[in-house]
Amino acid sequence: MPVGGGEFVFCYGALARAMLNGDWIILDEFDLADPAVTSMLAPLLEGRRSLTIPNTNLTVTAKSSFRLFATQNGSSYAGRKPLPLSLRSRFAEIRVLEFNSTELANIIALRGGVNKSEAQQIGMAYRRINELLSKEEYDDLVSVNSLM
Repeated sequence: MPVGGGEFVFCYGALARAMLNGDWIILDEFDLADPAVTSMLAPLLEGRRSLTIPNTNLTVTAKSSFRLFATQNGSSYAGRKPLPLSLRSRFAEIRVLEFNSTELANIIALRGGVNKSEAQQIGMAYRRINELLSKEEYDDLVSVNSLM
């Protein structure tokens, strides 16, 4: 991190801070991570409680309450590839199904700041667009996040 005068000081990143504090961390869209990053995380994924920060002599040891979670979209989502089995086998997988119409409307209303009726209409449009796109062999080009 720059400190002025053209000088920099080392600061721990989010993962190292979570390990040191015993916090939980979520690595979102882990399937998109560069292989160099996933291989650097291998010790943590193999159950070791420490990792060495690249290009330093620093080893960070996680407190016992530290937890690492990773998310990914399905491999059919926007051309993504599945994680290699060697990585997937290090996680307990939980699949989250598509939201039902009521859940989708509630999420849109809460996150989008619209009333229930408008949220239901947006949800119906979202489902219809994805239905039409799937007939053209496109995969999930519209996401709930893109509606917000």
